[in-house]
Amino acid sequence: MALRPFYTAETDIPEALKSFYEKPEGSEQFVLQVEADGGFALEDVAGLKSTLGKLKDRATKAEGSLKGFSALEKEPTELLALLEELTTLQTSQGDESEAIAGLKTQMENLKTSARTEMEKSIAPIQALSDSRLEQLKGLLIDARLSEAIIAEGGSPKLLMPVLKNEVRARTDDNGNVIVEIVDSEGTPRITGADLNPMSFADLVQERKLDTELSVAFSANGHSGGGTKSDTTITTTTGTRTLSATEADALPLSEYRKAKENGLIPG
Repeated sequence: MALRPFYTAETDIPEALKSFYEKPEGSEQFVLQVEADGGFALEDVAGLKSTLGKLKDRATKAEGSLKGFSALEKEPTELLALLEELTTLQTSQGDESEAIAGLKTQMENLKTSARTEMEKSIAPIQALSDSRLEQLKGLLIDARLSEAIIAEGGSPKLLMPVLKNEVRARTDDNGNVIVEIVDSEGTPRITGADLNPMSFADLVQERKLDTELSVAFSANGHSGGGTKSDTTITTTTGTRTLSATEADALPLSEYRKAKENGLIPG
């Protein structure tokens, strides 16, 4: 008759065998007491099986992980040494990257500083260049406008302050200075069927027809309505001779006043 390893109830244990069974603390069963001898003993087989199953799973996973390393044909100690070397190399490269980033930052700071200093050095030269350019534009306007006024027998001194408001000098995309006639809104004026830009001669001829400006064209002996001599005038105190140059030298307001008082013919 084989002995059972445990009984659930004490009443189930045969009377002759009760002395061989004990209920361990925390257990609900009466377990056969067997003295261990030669590696044999009564143990919880279920727990042992569970432990063996877990160990088998671990071994299977470890074997699968090691398959990739086996292809390297290296001993574990060699692989460990190579891994340590790789870690050291990565660390040194990281330090080098930080050093390179620092150098780049310094270079950018130097470039910014150099650009700022260069702009400071260039600023006075640029300001002088801009000033010279504006002077050049003014001289071009004066030259072109004066030439057109004289060609029509007008007085540059009287007409220039008025007509210069209708002339603009600008710089095109190629850096060339362009002098042109513009309207009150700054739009270039055009004339003729071909819509050509208005010339200085066109502007002066247009203003020559203006009754308020006609007196400024007396230098050639014409004052809008016809030809009159301006070399000799008669006043209440006698005859006075006034040259064309003298009359031309008068400001516009004085010129009109002199003419209204009969000091200038026409």
